[in-house]
Amino acid sequence: MRPENDRRTEILKALAHPVRLGLVETLSDKRLCVNDLAGLFPVDRTTISKHLAVLKEAGVLEDQREGREIYYHLRVPCLEEFISCLGRMSCGETCLGYGKQNDAEVCGR
Repeated sequence: MRPENDRRTEILKALAHPVRLGLVETLSDKRLCVNDLAGLFPVDRTTISKHLAVLKEAGVLEDQREGREIYYHLRVPCLEEFISCLGRMSCGETCLGYGKQNDAEVCGR
């Protein structure tokens, strides 16, 4: 049995929110700043910043300051496939690790 403070648990807790999961998906292939991200989600800029801080603290995201802006990007690229697999599983599909696929296609939406 692993210790109670298993780092994997902390990472999964950080991902266990719809906005944070969406942030990870959005940042999987690009770098964006808080202002850019705030326009993509139905929450305000302050809330986006708090979610980004949780993900950064968990080691999921990294940031880079450029002038007055801070840009965020995915630090753990393997999460992209993991989240895609979760999407397939949520539709009742078997996750065989066959690469990134549009979950809407798998679920027939």
